[in-house]
Amino acid sequence: MSKVLLLSREAGAESREWKMWAKAAEFWGLPYELADEATFAQVDETAYSLILVAGAEEIGASAANKLRSFAAEGGGVLISGPLPAELCDLFGGIRTRRIVRTGTHRCIRIVAEEGLGGWQAGDILFFTNTYQLAGTDYLVEGLERLEGRILGESEMMTLTDAESDSWGDWTEDPSPTIIARQVGSGMMLYVPLALGGMEWVTQPQIPTFKEFPYVVHNHALLLFMRSLFESAAAPGKLSVRPLWPSGAKMAVCITGDVHDYVGLGLGQREDREYKDMIDYMNVLQQFGLEGRATFYISGAVAMRHPEEIREGFRRGYEMCPHTYKDTCYSSAGFDYAAQKEDIDRCIREFRAIAPEHNDYAKGFRTHGYNSNYDTRRALERREYDYIADLQAWEAVGQHIPDYPEYPERLITYAALPQQTIDYRGRAMNLVEIPDSVVNDHFVYRILRLEPEQAAEFYKKEFDKFYRLGGLFQVNFHPYISLREGPGREAAFRDILAHIASHEDIAFLRMDELCEWWKGRGAPC
Repeated sequence: MSKVLLLSREAGAESREWKMWAKAAEFWGLPYELADEATFAQVDETAYSLILVAGAEEIGASAANKLRSFAAEGGGVLISGPLPAELCDLFGGIRTRRIVRTGTHRCIRIVAEEGLGGWQAGDILFFTNTYQLAGTDYLVEGLERLEGRILGESEMMTLTDAESDSWGDWTEDPSPTIIARQVGSGMMLYVPLALGGMEWVTQPQIPTFKEFPYVVHNHALLLFMRSLFESAAAPGKLSVRPLWPSGAKMAVCITGDVHDYVGLGLGQREDREYKDMIDYMNVLQQFGLEGRATFYISGAVAMRHPEEIREGFRRGYEMCPHTYKDTCYSSAGFDYAAQKEDIDRCIREFRAIAPEHNDYAKGFRTHGYNSNYDTRRALERREYDYIADLQAWEAVGQHIPDYPEYPERLITYAALPQQTIDYRGRAMNLVEIPDSVVNDHFVYRILRLEPEQAAEFYKKEFDKFYRLGGLFQVNFHPYISLREGPGREAAFRDILAHIASHEDIAFLRMDELCEWWKGRGAPC
């Protein structure tokens, strides 16, 4: 039995209090029903694994008694937003105060691991910029009378420069954000944040990310809401829809970009990345990952070195276009017609090389992730399945040493595939698959990490995604990660060995990930 009852002040379509909770329930495959105080009186609560109370400052004595009995007999109650007055005594008489935040990100800092799935003490999740940086929130008062186990506390970031979207003033907030209370043999879990009224949660923006037209959602919210569902319910009472194929704990997508540098005067690098790609495949093969990666290859490289492209296909790798000649579409001022022609040129080249394959018409990554709406419109017209241009990691500033106000070691960010939404709000038939961790260009060329440091960085990031069960999609360029400097190949091997040492991983090509996501049945 995995049914969830969402109890709100209003159960009708106009109520915002349960919207995100309903979306999370659908995402995790949990059947749910809606009720208000009047209809709850007629409900058989024993038919549910979990009752969720959202946005209700008062619920009435009858409903409160029903919830108390439900919890006492082993049921799970999850409360979001205000704490109903009739239940305050269960939490030592605390009260909540409604506020409106402007220019502030409030977030949860996990302070206890028990009962919260993969979350560790110190993890931070951003939540409250959903309403264009202004929205309803709730603070807990009366801490001296608090009873119950505190699992999370608050952190805040404030907007310091509205023009550049620069963030600072990282402070702690004395208000708890997750409180667990044992009631009889059941559980009441209280989260003051008004999660149900949210539509999406994004990360704080940084100046270099400001012009990117596609919002990157923080899907850690969905993972977090799953942990709340499961923590409040009795063990084994909820069965959620698997996030990855065969119920795997996490998904790993390894990708690499192969560029065309002929005529740029780059010496030994000028026309060699096709060779580095083959070496890259050989390393993957040694770790049991033959055919388990995706390469994005400039059309001009494919034209000059068709046999290497055919070898990649023969070995089971996904081989996709990376623009024809390393063009940054948006920066170069390519309009829709110019982008469409460049994409068509790539299609013609790949089709001539390997007519028996169609990877060239499934997935696409632009050079420098430099795409825009025209790119997506052109790809949709050509019936592409996905674009691999979202840089989820860029939204957290983890690769920018000039932004020390970002506590990168604490921020927990998760990005999952998402459907492209055009500027009119229309859902396009194109999936955005994000890089969920910074690529080697930034690690080696901007951060200038030594190979040993790079290996530790990637292993740390992988471990974070592994315990949360997220998507680890990373771009290792063949030349940068293997040949550009001494020790790079050894670091690459160290990273692969670390990843391969973990169990229950779905190693997916990007086309496989896209196909799985489209068929999963719960878009995010």
